[in-house]
Amino acid sequence: MAGATSLIQKLNINEIKSYKAMLLKQFFGGLQQIPGLDILSSPVHNAGIVALNVQGEHPANVAELLNQQAVAVRGGQHCAMPFFSQLGLAGAVRFSFAPYNNEADVTTSLQALTQAVEILTA
Repeated sequence: MAGATSLIQKLNINEIKSYKAMLLKQFFGGLQQIPGLDILSSPVHNAGIVALNVQGEHPANVAELLNQQAVAVRGGQHCAMPFFSQLGLAGAVRFSFAPYNNEADVTTSLQALTQAVEILTA
């Protein structure tokens, strides 16, 4: 935690925004290559959070497969129960990118998500 705080204090807000935008561009580009996803987030005006679902799969199952591959995500309703209820969804899988993430983290996340989709849709 102290390392992340130290890093953020060294960067200015515009550098952080630019860096996270680069990570998100890479992530969203990779998501387009994975069939069967419902992407709930937009890359525009995004602070680093991407919510998605694998079609026909519970987000908790997807999150568990990703967590088993050392990709830390959250699966559920993320304190937005009325929103997900209105959408008719059980929730979503949430990826969160921060200044301490790197391009290798994005690649690892995309590879793990691809594998999870293959497992769940086989």
